[in-house]
Amino acid sequence: MRRGTSTDRVDLLEETTQDAVPAKYGTHEPEGAAVHKTDLISASCCRRCSIRSEPIMRHVRSWWKSAVVILTPVLLLPILLLWKDQSYPNISSAAYIIMLMAVYWITEAIPLVVTSLLPLILLPALGVLTAKLAAVRYLTDTNMLFLGGLMMAVAIEKWDLHRRIALRLLLLVGSRPRW
Repeated sequence: MRRGTSTDRVDLLEETTQDAVPAKYGTHEPEGAAVHKTDLISASCCRRCSIRSEPIMRHVRSWWKSAVVILTPVLLLPILLLWKDQSYPNISSAAYIIMLMAVYWITEAIPLVVTSLLPLILLPALGVLTAKLAAVRYLTDTNMLFLGGLMMAVAIEKWDLHRRIALRLLLLVGSRPRW
């Protein structure tokens, strides 16, 4: 038999898995004397271990980004509400924006491009700067308007909204002009 065939890999897998049960499977002895090769693929070693952390972790991995996006502004809200300085009235708002961006940047819960554009929305919304002063750091206000239009066009195209609008107009007006 040639070296490196799939049967060699299965034999090697059976030899290495007969020694011990991996720690993540459970502390009791499995039903068989050895761990089968299918046990390495599945999330448990027997029926008693069928509810293990693997399905839970798979579920957590699917929604952790949404949790970060929703919970971070709420958890950082005390910075915005409780930290008031008379000499610098907008410092708490600026600190809130910086902390929010830092968490989003590190976790990449939202794309980095969107994270980098957050000051354009949050600085005017929280009263730190005007929209014109915030946009000057990125682009001129006309270029930013053009960029916003391009982002809207990409979003409309991605979700086929242009086709939905066209079909709705055809339903409303009809296919034959009546003039």
